[in-house]
Amino acid sequence: MIELLAVFFRIVLLLGALLSGGLVIVSVLHRLRVDWTMPVGLALIGAFGGYATQAAMLVGDVSGMWDTAILGLLWVTPQGNAFALQITGAILMLAARIWARRPLSIAGALVMLSGFSAVGHVADQDGFVLHTVLFLHLCLASYWVGILGPLHALAHSNRTETKRVALEFGQYAMVSIPVLIALGGIMAVTLLENLSDLWTSTYGITLMLKLAGVAAMLGLGAANKVRHVPVLAKDYPGAADALRRSLRWESFAAITVIVATAAFSTVAGLS
Repeated sequence: MIELLAVFFRIVLLLGALLSGGLVIVSVLHRLRVDWTMPVGLALIGAFGGYATQAAMLVGDVSGMWDTAILGLLWVTPQGNAFALQITGAILMLAARIWARRPLSIAGALVMLSGFSAVGHVADQDGFVLHTVLFLHLCLASYWVGILGPLHALAHSNRTETKRVALEFGQYAMVSIPVLIALGGIMAVTLLENLSDLWTSTYGITLMLKLAGVAAMLGLGAANKVRHVPVLAKDYPGAADALRRSLRWESFAAITVIVATAAFSTVAGLS
């Protein structure tokens, strides 16, 4: 029961953090007005729930989720550090929505994403470099995840803006996606002791699921770039519907990757 709660809250946290961080990046790079309030809310639910379930794990009972003494003990652990970073980032991002301060939103997104390097399988490794690799990997992943929703909305209402944003993303993606994959490869090589771990270890199986999801996203993204966006720009009938349908499938693939990542990182942290 506690393990399932931990996995659930980790999925909610990672989904909310990547979406909100990605929307901040999208607002900066593509000059779009987007609202990250809801995904920040998801991240907050995931952060508080995840922190509480960690406390429950310490005592082996659900009652630990509201035991103030146990929650206080957890505060001085790496889980407490991660929780503090995630909550601080969320508060900064919400404050940025209220006072319309872009630097505040950027700082909030970066602080929230940095919290993921404080715990998990990468955090167990010594060295600043690998932690930085994970942080950059998450920043690039959040951009990819964050662009899907705004593009889907634009394709329904503004074809000119859709073409502009899609073309800009295509240019950025030529650099960001190869770097994203390379950073993931660095972590995989570091964490896999040998090739057989790909099909015999939890991390290896999760990695293959993530690779399948990323491959699907790459294929759908390529189809958007070479087929759907050019057709939409020419005002062909049904072009907007085709692009939105492709973006929905790409979003489904992204969620699959997020669920696999969150489930593994939680199980690894509990083992």
